[in-house]
Amino acid sequence: MRRFYGELARRAEEKERRFRRFIEDARRMFPRQLTLILFGSRARGEQTMLSDYDLLAICDAQVYEKLLETRPIGVQLFHIDPGSLEGEMRRFNTILVDAALEGKPMHDGLGVWGLLRRMAWEEVRRRRLEKTRAGWLPKRQ
Repeated sequence: MRRFYGELARRAEEKERRFRRFIEDARRMFPRQLTLILFGSRARGEQTMLSDYDLLAICDAQVYEKLLETRPIGVQLFHIDPGSLEGEMRRFNTILVDAALEGKPMHDGLGVWGLLRRMAWEEVRRRRLEKTRAGWLPKRQ
């Protein structure tokens, strides 16, 4: 059993190294064309050794395609075009809202992180919602 957990820990460390390398490469290749936000269990500090890395990529389609080519195993990559941020927020795209409110910016080359957070909080207040274990629900009065 010890051997199993040791191997699992080794693989988790390697997955973390590949993730960090992916982020560093993306920052270098797209210094001003990309914003990457880590969200989900890893951003909240609730991950296990088996958890994947949920990343929101805010960029155009060409940059996204290049990211997909280099994405390591264990990275879930979600994409939103910068021109559709406001519309997606108004639609209450929960990936975008969760990334904005619980996420951690890994790279903000587009400089949208602060605006994204403000838009998300405004939309949550406008809709009178709260985050629960079951998801976004109307606030209890």
